[in-house]
Amino acid sequence: ALDKVPCTAVAGSYCGGGCSSPAGSFCPAGSYCTGGAADRATCAGKTPAGYYCPLSTPSAEGLLCPPGYYCLGGDSPSMACNVPSGTYCASGTGRVNGAVQCPIGHYCLGDSADKAQCSAAAGSYCPTGSVDPAGVPCLVDPALGAYCCLGGSADKVLCPLPSAVARLDQTPPPAMCVWWEHRSRAQGVKPAVPFMSLSKADNVLAGYIEGVMDLPVNGRWLIRFGYFVPGYNARSDVDAIFPDQSVGPPLEGDSVNININGVIQSISTTPAMIGRRTPLEFVVEGQQLRYRFDFSCATPVRRVHPFITPGEVILIQDRNPPPPTRDVGRGKLVASARDAVDGSLLTIGDTVSSGNLAGVWTVSREVKLSLFYGSTLVTQLEFDKGNLEVELPAGTYSCIALLPNFYAYFLRDCSVLSKATNFLGDISLSPELTPGTTRAVLSWGSTPKDLDTYVSVPSSDPARPSCLVMYKSKTCNAGASTQVSLDLDSTSHNQQGGKPETITFGIITPGRYIYRVQVYKGVSSDALLSSGAVVTVYSEDFQMRYKVGRDGYIEGINWFVFYVDGATMEIKPCDRVACPTSVCAAGGWRKQDGQTYLC
Repeated sequence: ALDKVPCTAVAGSYCGGGCSSPAGSFCPAGSYCTGGAADRATCAGKTPAGYYCPLSTPSAEGLLCPPGYYCLGGDSPSMACNVPSGTYCASGTGRVNGAVQCPIGHYCLGDSADKAQCSAAAGSYCPTGSVDPAGVPCLVDPALGAYCCLGGSADKVLCPLPSAVARLDQTPPPAMCVWWEHRSRAQGVKPAVPFMSLSKADNVLAGYIEGVMDLPVNGRWLIRFGYFVPGYNARSDVDAIFPDQSVGPPLEGDSVNININGVIQSISTTPAMIGRRTPLEFVVEGQQLRYRFDFSCATPVRRVHPFITPGEVILIQDRNPPPPTRDVGRGKLVASARDAVDGSLLTIGDTVSSGNLAGVWTVSREVKLSLFYGSTLVTQLEFDKGNLEVELPAGTYSCIALLPNFYAYFLRDCSVLSKATNFLGDISLSPELTPGTTRAVLSWGSTPKDLDTYVSVPSSDPARPSCLVMYKSKTCNAGASTQVSLDLDSTSHNQQGGKPETITFGIITPGRYIYRVQVYKGVSSDALLSSGAVVTVYSEDFQMRYKVGRDGYIEGINWFVFYVDGATMEIKPCDRVACPTSVCAAGGWRKQDGQTYLC
């Protein structure tokens, strides 16, 4: 018979009954074995949750539960997790519902899969709870700033701010922020093609958009835009979008939560809003416009949702105090403020037309005029019943006129000469547009007495000639959503200036629209060149100014200003190819040389 040999089992092994080797055998699952001559012992009641005793466990503490599993402790085995995507069971999970969110820089497929490092492209990152190795686009925090993302498994970091600009020598004119063009990321939101308004996409309950627009100077800014709720009329023009459309009735419950630079407003649709525009204003600080819009609705059924128009961005002041007053004398500043659509003085209580809708709102306060020296606010003046007459220190200024529900009016030169009466003339403020429409406002100085605008409007039927909008025939496509009309014909400018000439365009259709200005019964181009004429074009997503002698071209008594390509929605200065002089033959005041009409 063989003699017994002492057991030399290492930890995790033991010598049980009938053992034939001094090294023993592996400790069975659910037990632990300290080695040597010690027998195996049960893990029950000893191994804590989050640990387990697999084969060859060396101590009562057990082994840490591996990723993708949960361990109840004691002599229970590890169990594969069954968790949703975006979560996983980390090492040491000790309960059935012990999953945690996937950490930043990783993605998690769920079930019993471990977390894995992301491979996001530059400009994206994997936030907590990611399910896709490509991650998501870098985000914008309206209060803190925009984030930059290096890609891979790197976390987002705040982007460097633009180089600080404390002051500008020239006043920045009002600009438009097209939310869609400046977006960093968006989901469940769509632009209203071919317009640039935003609304929640059909058949989803929620959507968002966020983005950043850099501003030219560090200061205080006014942001203005509209919240439009279309009404429903089954007989509306198929292209109409406001105030009525023919797709279907809107429902209550739509809402938008808006955060711009940390300033938050919320708005929800009510019955009183249907077919109307609700104005929204934000006053924000800084050199960046950072925004997030969260759209939501009560049901996902397809219908026409309210929409948000692009924002008008207007400088209130930079961070500098007003410049000290210099002893350079004083002068008088005289101006009037008029409605660009009907030419009336803007006084409190007047009703205002949007160009194709009458009486859409009421003037609620006097026009305010801010005078700037560069980007620094010098003073703010207030009109009295549409008129302004005030003495000021002589100086070189720019100015911005403001009134709720009207686009800001910018004048580069509002200089005041000492010991003189300085006429700004009529400041023509354009009422904010109905979505999908465009407006052109012609302003000029004291001479000539009369300038006339002409617009060639393409026919929807290629076999028919273009229609001409002018003082003798003021409307094309009357009553349709594509209507183009001369809202105001000005005929009597003098030393104090005069009313503007205003044309409002409906929905632009394919074809070429040509806008020109003519000296009524003129004899040469001299009157045009000395008129100081400016045409300001207002659209949903931009404001553009054309100046005589700088933009377009002059032929005789006609200034060919701009044209609209209806197929691309582009507006460009006229040249002799796009805007041929042959359009002069269409009508209006003209000279005839044999069979040829002269411009």
